[in-house]
Amino acid sequence: MARGRPRKKVKRTASGQPSRSAEARADATRVAFEEGPMQVALRARRRHAVKFKEPANDEGASKWRTRDARPVSKDEMVAAKLQHRGSVIGRLWADGRITDQQLSAGSDYCERYIRYAALHGLPAPTPQAISYGEVRGGSRPERLRAAMEAKRQHEADQNILRKCSAGVAWAIKRACVLDDAAPVHMICEGLQALVSSGR
Repeated sequence: MARGRPRKKVKRTASGQPSRSAEARADATRVAFEEGPMQVALRARRRHAVKFKEPANDEGASKWRTRDARPVSKDEMVAAKLQHRGSVIGRLWADGRITDQQLSAGSDYCERYIRYAALHGLPAPTPQAISYGEVRGGSRPERLRAAMEAKRQHEADQNILRKCSAGVAWAIKRACVLDDAAPVHMICEGLQALVSSGR
């Protein structure tokens, strides 16, 4: 047994060097994707995307386990829209409950809200982005202009959502910014209002 680092499992030339052909590079990227850390999340999303039916016998159960154990390929990820199933509005879009325009309106609303909150010194909306004891510097004219623009856009969003039914603004903030569950009909109503107003 050779000492040192184990050899990479890649295609090799006749001399033993790693092959640099396009086919070998494509194979290496596929292997890296299928063994990467994102596979855990993609497999979980694949499990939840397909409705589970109780297997009638042991053969059916072993088929389910085999399908669940194999890695998710890039083609399967795109076909099942697995990259979007990690968020509330992404799951709604992947299931066909909201349109492409509504998905992009929700993503844009989230970006505008986070920009507004950051420029006005509000706490981060999600615990992943918390930084305790952060020291903020003085304000420059560019930062003031950016803060005023973010405030104007946020107020425009809020005015649109206030014209909707009661609770829609709450549901949109909860689904798009906080990534928590909210009533689907309220999310759809708010996203449609944002789309129809051109936001």
